[in-house]
Amino acid sequence: MKQAERLRRKKIVVARELRKVACLLTVFVLTAVVLTSIPATAVNNDNTVSKTEVVDAIMAHMKATYMGEDVQHPDKEELRRVACLYYYHGRYPRTIESATGDPVTIYQPLEKIVVLNAGVAEAIRALGAKDRIVGVSDLIAKQTVFFPEISTKEIVGGWREIDPELVLHLEADSVFAYGNWPGPEYIEDKLPDSVTVIRMDIYKPETLRAEMVKLGYLLDEEDNASEYVAWH
Repeated sequence: MKQAERLRRKKIVVARELRKVACLLTVFVLTAVVLTSIPATAVNNDNTVSKTEVVDAIMAHMKATYMGEDVQHPDKEELRRVACLYYYHGRYPRTIESATGDPVTIYQPLEKIVVLNAGVAEAIRALGAKDRIVGVSDLIAKQTVFFPEISTKEIVGGWREIDPELVLHLEADSVFAYGNWPGPEYIEDKLPDSVTVIRMDIYKPETLRAEMVKLGYLLDEEDNASEYVAWH
């Protein structure tokens, strides 16, 4: 009787873990947001990855992480780029050097942007992507003449400090802030890893052209960025 009960409990545990694996597998493949360095066996010479290779990499990770199997496997971070290469056909991930000199990587298109820096708001508009802005600082909201449409977006705080709950409520995927201020304790430390903080200045003449090119790359608006730089 006790053996039958132990067997029943074991089956329940296994079934629960399999459901967890199936759920996570679906999330990984369909959203491609869970997965920086890439397993060499999963990437081809043309920087592409097949569906089979993605599934094999994910299943190996799941078996080791959730089933306790002793198999060679990539970790969660290693899976990230694999999924992006497959899901976005090699267009992502994209990495730039921010105004602080630190690298910033995005793993999917930026569709819901919060802007604290008025210069970045102007640049995003110039690149034809103003409709992606969902939240702004109170400073931008006050500039109703200069930003007739952008200024109507929801206010998430000031350029010095934001309300993280409002950012999450907007389901923002990114927050653009000034290069050196405010400090990380006012922005990065308040937000989960799912929200990428991108620090750009834009207002400095000596770095404006380079930052416009970087912004165009992040927004997948390279042609518009090239036109702007040529005009500038």
